[in-house]
Amino acid sequence: MKRYIPLFFFLILLFAKNVSAQNVAAGEIAYEWISDSTYRFYFKLYRGCPGDTAPATVPLCFKNPCNNAGFTVTLNRWTAPIPGIDVGVYSSPSCSWVKTSCDSIGSSIPGFQLRWYHATVTLPSRCNAWKIFTHLNYRAASNNIQNASTTPYYTECTFNNTGTYRFNSSPYFSIRAFTYALLNQPNTYHNGTIDPDGDSLTIELIQPRTGVLSCSDTPLQVSFVSATPVLSVPNNPLQTNNTFSLASNGQINFTPHVLGNHTLCYRIREYRNGVLIGTVMRDVNIAVLPYIQDTQKFIASIDTTCSPTMALGLPLGPTQIESCIGKNVNFCFYVKSSQPNTVLILSDNSSFSLPGATVTYHNQRNDSVKGIFSWVPGRFDGGLKNFVITVKDSTCRPPGIMLYSTYNIPINITPATIAANDTIICPGDSAILSVKGSSNYTWSVVSGSGSSLSCTNCITPVAKPVVTTVYHVMSTGNAACGFNTDNIIVEVLPRIPVLHAGNDTAICAGEIAMLNPSWASSWAGNIQWNNISGTNGSLSCTQCKNPLASPTTTTQYILTSFDRGCNTANVDTMQVSVLPVNNTTPSITIKSGLGYIAIRNYPTTFTATSVGCTSPSYQWAVNGIDIPGANSSTWTTTFQDTMVYVHCRLICKDPCMPANTQNSHAIQILVLNSINNLHHNNGITISPNPSYDGIFSIKTNTTLNNANITVINRMGQTVYTEKVLSISSGNTKVLNLQHLPAGIYTIRLNHIAKSITIQR
Repeated sequence: MKRYIPLFFFLILLFAKNVSAQNVAAGEIAYEWISDSTYRFYFKLYRGCPGDTAPATVPLCFKNPCNNAGFTVTLNRWTAPIPGIDVGVYSSPSCSWVKTSCDSIGSSIPGFQLRWYHATVTLPSRCNAWKIFTHLNYRAASNNIQNASTTPYYTECTFNNTGTYRFNSSPYFSIRAFTYALLNQPNTYHNGTIDPDGDSLTIELIQPRTGVLSCSDTPLQVSFVSATPVLSVPNNPLQTNNTFSLASNGQINFTPHVLGNHTLCYRIREYRNGVLIGTVMRDVNIAVLPYIQDTQKFIASIDTTCSPTMALGLPLGPTQIESCIGKNVNFCFYVKSSQPNTVLILSDNSSFSLPGATVTYHNQRNDSVKGIFSWVPGRFDGGLKNFVITVKDSTCRPPGIMLYSTYNIPINITPATIAANDTIICPGDSAILSVKGSSNYTWSVVSGSGSSLSCTNCITPVAKPVVTTVYHVMSTGNAACGFNTDNIIVEVLPRIPVLHAGNDTAICAGEIAMLNPSWASSWAGNIQWNNISGTNGSLSCTQCKNPLASPTTTTQYILTSFDRGCNTANVDTMQVSVLPVNNTTPSITIKSGLGYIAIRNYPTTFTATSVGCTSPSYQWAVNGIDIPGANSSTWTTTFQDTMVYVHCRLICKDPCMPANTQNSHAIQILVLNSINNLHHNNGITISPNPSYDGIFSIKTNTTLNNANITVINRMGQTVYTEKVLSISSGNTKVLNLQHLPAGIYTIRLNHIAKSITIQR
């Protein structure tokens, strides 16, 4: 062991400058679609150890170039456990007897931490070029970037949230963003890029970005250090003497010639049906360590016959496996080290990139490991998949680094023809249909509105059905694999008619009002009543047409339709005002222009006077029968009968008055044949008037023959009659009415009427 001590000291000196508290080594932004334009954003921050001084929050900046608007959201550090994800220190890349800087501050082996940040954001507008980015005022020292430790860190993503493109989650990476490489030895690395929506991806290498200290700044390219040959992308982003290569599947191969940390920056472009819908950026840290001895010379091959002899001496990939949805994908592969007794451990990203696939490893922890891959792709598993195998040499030869190599096996599954999700429109509207997964599409109508497509041999026809319609799309580009048809339903919702909650109304305290809404008779949808002010719970029902309202205070009600339908006017309100009770009792008196006399066929005017009512209405009556149209306070009429009884009914229209109807006293009217008959009244006297015992004396200065005496009460009822043969002039007739109660009465002598009063 002693001969390796100088190397340890060299490693300590080499990586000591990378242990600052503000040591951002790598990172990336990813987003997950939640609904409409709501997304959950993640930022993965890789820091060099030791210490945990990662910030509690980081800014996430949003820019919309479509309207030059922007805003900022705070990403909070995720401290709670995430199922299946390590949010803290990565497992040590060293052997058990060697500690990294994450385990011990004095360790010579660099270690890294991963910190997650997150926020859920609803974008306020649509744009096809949203830019979302974050920045930190520092980054880790890097041997390929000038003044890296004082250069701000920056990363971004872009995407399109217009139309159906908004239903998208970003690509993400199944392989960690740091790796170890050996000096002057061939090395490989793959990000393990996965797109959850099956979109097409391209991978490129760009210069890392910097220059952003706030959300208003514009990013710049970092400056590479001066070197020979010159550092540049994509052929020599770190000093490899131009041995660096990036395959189309994302795997890099390189032979590094400078020790220490180096930074690479990837940009992943995401396409759907040939349209760029987003990008993500990722910084990766490569730690180049001294080469001790031949520890990582692997020979591997894809061998579908599972013959180990065929695996030896053959390189692994870029062979691409082609298959179809629903068909078994089975193959074997071998990894063999040229060093005997090497301890190889294989792992892969199939759980992320190939859900449902099984990978069985045989002879792990030996110098030759066999893997058996088996997978039946499902309908939504089409597209190019990267099966990334990570080979770890855990032999633990000094200085104790477990070295990693990654190999990518591209698996291309001919995608199924998948139409966009079913959609809903209103009558007269249209929907843009879309399809992905192949080419040479033909659209047709299965049921519903025929001839409702703008085109039938295009990717995105415009559908304008008048009824719910099922559309069928077929592709000939993937016919050999099947799964080349799909359906999409465009549902045309009924139009909800305009709802009227009814007119405002008023009730008296303690009363009940029936609500009476209206709408087109042809609609039989569902409604909901609620109160928005006033008395809660004052409706007899809330989903019936005519609820009974019993508010105790003035209350406003709202009527809403909750049917699936189309109308912007499916809400209306009405108010029930509650008025106080008026306990006033009104009264009415009447009089006649001729007193108790009327002349046959001669107009007689009656007048009514009310007290205690501000809105009176009248109804005159003769002999107890209402006279149509006699509704004013004055009424003029003529009579034919010899005797009539007139009274008036007061109907008080003042609100909330319980005793609103009162009757006047009745006037008995003697109808004379002519005006000359009035003189008879002057010759008759009745006394005493009033009488306190009910006995009256009738005296006349003329002789009355065959006199009929009739006594009538105020209700028009005859209470006494007597027939007298004659009353001589100057004589007195005694009238005994002691049996009658106190009150006002009318005495009629033939055609002559007199009013008398009995008092007790």
